[in-house]
Amino acid sequence: MVAFNMSSMMASVMNLMLISQERADETGAYCLDGSRPGFYYAPATNPKANNSWLIYLQGGGYCASMDDCAGRAQGPAGSSNPWGETFVGEGPLSGDPAVNLAWGDFHRIRVGYCDGYFYSSNREDPVMVGGQKLYFRGKRVLNAVLDTLDDMGMINAKEIVLSGCSAGGMAVYLQGDYVHSRYPNTRFRNAPVSGFFPLHADYEGSKEEMYNVINAGQMQGADNGMDGNNCWQQMTTSPPPFENPAGVPWPAMCIFSNFSFAFMNTSTFVINSELDAYSLEVIWGGDKECVDGEFQFGSCSPKEIRDLNNWAHDFRGVIRGDNTLFRSGNGA
Repeated sequence: MVAFNMSSMMASVMNLMLISQERADETGAYCLDGSRPGFYYAPATNPKANNSWLIYLQGGGYCASMDDCAGRAQGPAGSSNPWGETFVGEGPLSGDPAVNLAWGDFHRIRVGYCDGYFYSSNREDPVMVGGQKLYFRGKRVLNAVLDTLDDMGMINAKEIVLSGCSAGGMAVYLQGDYVHSRYPNTRFRNAPVSGFFPLHADYEGSKEEMYNVINAGQMQGADNGMDGNNCWQQMTTSPPPFENPAGVPWPAMCIFSNFSFAFMNTSTFVINSELDAYSLEVIWGGDKECVDGEFQFGSCSPKEIRDLNNWAHDFRGVIRGDNTLFRSGNGA
């Protein structure tokens, strides 16, 4: 058993690669702190999979204010400086075919998340916060990483899977069609994991978190980073002929997964729990004693069970709402 586990681990080791300084400077693709972005990479292990690539977008929340982003820039969620030289892939990034039957022999890439807004920020000028220069360049980071991977052979890919978890999964909904547009002749699929964060009030009816997400996007220049997002393009050119009930410009609603998903053209397989931990703790925010920590639902009161069932019911209604989920090529 020990030998098997060691073999599995060795097959899953991925090596850090940063984009070149020249590419970073030419494109303005920087992490929040100005360091070079990059990714962890493991080559295909089967000659038959040499033209197959898995791109996995790392998650890690978002920063909602300038001070929040300045703090984020001090650690691995905003800077590549603390990143280790290697990373051991698990789940969809594992190189062990016994663990990862679908993609274990693909070229596997774990993109480092260091911009603070779902790989979609794109503010032109850096911002000084407390003497620290911050760069909001997530879309440029995404493009620079893809350009680097193209140089490594992905431009000739016959099959690409775009995945990611949490904030990385949300980025798949926001940027999946755009990334697909760069590789129109490949068999391209999206597989977001735990990234379906719908527009939904919390347990008290407040939409504060919704506005936090929208305001953070405006602060970080996401309106310049949503090219290729069909929802954003349609809501910009042909918005509904009535005022947005949320009191914000219509395209801003496309930040939420359910809106972008409704307009997506790329085949997308949704991997998401109805009772997603982040959604329950951050969006829903209720029943703290019941859902916090290890999610021991057996300790929930009858009222808390009803609350959670109501959330799950709403989640199912939203994700199935316009039948996008049931379109040919999609699933969950």
